[in-house]
Amino acid sequence: ARVYSEDKSTAVRGGELPEFGINKMFPEFEEVAFALENPGDYSKPFKTPIGWHIVKLIEKKPIPSFTEIKGQIKNSVERDSRSQQSHESVIKRLKLEYDYKEYPKVRKMAYDQVGDSYLQGKFSADKARNKDKVLLEFADQQFTVGDFLFYLEDNAPRNAQNSSLNAELRKAYEKYSEAQLIDYEKAHLEEKYPEFRMLSREYYEGILLFDLTEKKVWKKSVTDTTGLKQFYETHKTDYMWDTRYNVAIVKAADKKIAKKAGKMFKKGATVEEVEQKLNEDSELNVQIEDGLFEAEDKKELMNRELKTGMSDITVEDGRHNFIYIRSVEQARPKTLEEARGLVISDYQNYLEKEWIAELKQRYTVEMDPKVLEKVMQVLEQQG
Repeated sequence: ARVYSEDKSTAVRGGELPEFGINKMFPEFEEVAFALENPGDYSKPFKTPIGWHIVKLIEKKPIPSFTEIKGQIKNSVERDSRSQQSHESVIKRLKLEYDYKEYPKVRKMAYDQVGDSYLQGKFSADKARNKDKVLLEFADQQFTVGDFLFYLEDNAPRNAQNSSLNAELRKAYEKYSEAQLIDYEKAHLEEKYPEFRMLSREYYEGILLFDLTEKKVWKKSVTDTTGLKQFYETHKTDYMWDTRYNVAIVKAADKKIAKKAGKMFKKGATVEEVEQKLNEDSELNVQIEDGLFEAEDKKELMNRELKTGMSDITVEDGRHNFIYIRSVEQARPKTLEEARGLVISDYQNYLEKEWIAELKQRYTVEMDPKVLEKVMQVLEQQG
């Protein structure tokens, strides 16, 4: 590529292109490039409107997660003209609604106190004059020259020496004034919109309940190992194994193969040894399911006498089947490790009931029957 490429901008880099995504190159180029799968793969020569190409894949980056590109998406949306129009519309509405007033002479008075040090990020409002003069006002709010100048001090640009001071001040004033309107609107949303207030309260209370439940129930059920063990010891008979059978469930292609399998099990052969011996010419000769099962776990164990050794051979769907029971484990309580999931779940329910009982004892709950009746009527109408 350094010698023969006609694209001088990439030839100096050995033909290497900057990384690119969709809609950045000619469709013909993207189709070939994106079809390459592994770094180092080459394409066949192909043609686009600007000439012939051979593409080598250097690196293929996966689509980033939403979390990784959330900021990028947010910035793109905010820069979008439709977003800007929506923002301007909201500001215009709020200015009318709250009787927004600003005082240009006072604003000029504020501007005149700001020198080029602002463009260097070194502006200080400590010695500002006329700090109490009202710069703008709306609703029951007033913002003074001092408020604005201290805002400039906290939000001075960095290395903006090449910018116009007046232009930077106008931008800062617009941003400052709009921020006051938006902040005021946010602070009064619940007063203006009852539905929002109810939704906000529901959200807040939901988060509060979640945090409390996590602290009082979920987290405690995992970290309080002593309490969990005590709960298990008290209720261990709730977590029982029924009688279980160490069994091989065998399905053979014919009766002869089934008998051979049975003889091998009687001599102590393992499942692997039986399958290896009898499936030499076909994997379908014998199929074996092996494990420790309760009778209800497997239909092959139901409705039959279960004792150690080999059962009778039965025929079903053309297969010759039997079970071979090596040993029987009598019913017993599960250990804490065996029943941990169930025990933790039950312990959580226990902790929650204890917590609710404690709350009821600490706080008196009063119910208004008339209000409850009205709520029930509304719910019935909606349902």
